[in-house]
Amino acid sequence: MPDAQQSSSSGVRRSTRTRTIRLATVPQSKPEEMADVESSELSELSDEESSDFDEPAHRGKRANLEVELSPKKRVVSARRKKTLSLLPTVPFDVLMEVLARLRVADIIALSRISKEFRGLILSKRSISVWKAALAAEWCLECPADLSESEYAVLLFGGTNCYNCGTKGIQRIDFGLRRRLCVRCMNFKLVSEKRFDMLFPGSDHMLLELIPYTHIGGYSHGQSSNGRFFYRDDIVKTQNTSRHWNMQRMRRPPPMSFTKHRETERGPSFRPFVNTKLGLNTPLTGR
Repeated sequence: MPDAQQSSSSGVRRSTRTRTIRLATVPQSKPEEMADVESSELSELSDEESSDFDEPAHRGKRANLEVELSPKKRVVSARRKKTLSLLPTVPFDVLMEVLARLRVADIIALSRISKEFRGLILSKRSISVWKAALAAEWCLECPADLSESEYAVLLFGGTNCYNCGTKGIQRIDFGLRRRLCVRCMNFKLVSEKRFDMLFPGSDHMLLELIPYTHIGGYSHGQSSNGRFFYRDDIVKTQNTSRHWNMQRMRRPPPMSFTKHRETERGPSFRPFVNTKLGLNTPLTGR
């Protein structure tokens, strides 16, 4: 009996312990957490209510701001246009003095802004600007067959190939007056030996009027004794020579002024001279 009582009492104790443990593991809601949950729910409700009433007001404000700012933008753009349009109205002497103090690369950049600037900077009146800018850069003397602007573009106008536009061409061929990549040199250069084959019937004297180089396309930058010509220069010189030959064939042979007038008015025409006998007396020649 005492053993049974002990076992029953131990069972009760175990059950109470497990119950107390289960009760301890259940999370208890604190009053502060409940208050936070209620406040968050209330804030969400207030936000929804306020959003329902505030959205039209915000939209109206944005529309008003757009209406107010749009004329300001128009004024700013108009002012910018006026400043650019007033620059060509500067006196020519003052503008030339300003341009003469710029670097060559800056003058080239200005010439590429618009047609007005290009026409002004590349005109004959602005040759002094190019000369002063090139002298400030310690450049060599400009070749006779190039203008100062062309020489400046060749030196400071960029590293693009003159034929295909490939960038990064640092080497200038001063014989051809061009920057050419290796690919264009292979396809565009014509050796003197192949001139008759590529241009049959052409006169070799044309080659004396065309610039040339001693570096061929497949020479890997090594000079040789042969001469290499740019194909477009040969074609251009051929067309010019043909044009002049046609003009020469159409032109009448030269003659004296009196003989030309006689052919126009007939053989009985004689010039009139002033003599002591009177005005407009015909000169009777023997």
